[in-house]
Amino acid sequence: MAIEVSLPMGMDFLLKGHNNVQLELRIGDYLTDDFFKTYTNFDSFGEFIYFSPYTDEELTANSKLFETYDMNRYIELTTQFHSYAEMFKVAVESALENMVERAD
Repeated sequence: MAIEVSLPMGMDFLLKGHNNVQLELRIGDYLTDDFFKTYTNFDSFGEFIYFSPYTDEELTANSKLFETYDMNRYIELTTQFHSYAEMFKVAVESALENMVERAD
């Protein structure tokens, strides 16, 4: 799944003039317990998955399940987001903003 993420102000120098950079991101690095406590009805990613329409095993075997109507509807009902793509985008942008704040 490709998600467009905006870099916080002051971090664009990291792109070194490139407008489109693709990275593989580990979901757990961004969808943290703090993120879930702030933006969802859950305390952790594990709890979120436990109540989701799919089992952990199903999601591990097929990550495309995060992009289904059932998952997006579940996210819409239990979080502040309308889709998995939106939730993950905000998680990555929040993590990047926190990195900038810690560096100041």
